[in-house]
Amino acid sequence: MQEGERITSEAYQAHMASLLETYARQARFLGVAGVVSPYVGVRAASMALAGSDPAHVVEFEGQAEACRYELIHELNQQHMHEVSAQDDRYTSTIEGAPSRLRIGRGHFAGLPVFGYRAPAVAWAIKSRTLDFVLLAFTGGIIAFGFFRASPRLPAGGW
Repeated sequence: MQEGERITSEAYQAHMASLLETYARQARFLGVAGVVSPYVGVRAASMALAGSDPAHVVEFEGQAEACRYELIHELNQQHMHEVSAQDDRYTSTIEGAPSRLRIGRGHFAGLPVFGYRAPAVAWAIKSRTLDFVLLAFTGGIIAFGFFRASPRLPAGGW
């Protein structure tokens, strides 16, 4: 059981790594597109700060997969060491359904419980550095434009 879980997890990780590289290429392209459209940069920066950008999703999936793998490993350990081969057969029925020996509730008390640990804001900013730099650059150009135009504005306002 454990070997099968290890093999399927490795296959999953290999395919996921390929998919994540595709996501990274797409994110780089969108980051450069932020030069053309400030909306793209604002959107990416906002999602990063809110914790809903692709980097946060990938982080969440990684933590969830690590917890799932640990949980399955522990369940496999319990099955191998707590249930004998004789007891691992459907030898009785409960309410008409085939049944086999169940292990007690206490065996599940020590199993891992998933709890997402959100990365720090600095991690989010670092993961979208290009977007934040381009956003600051665009903001600087806009501020410079207003500063240059201000002497030409009428004294009483618009």
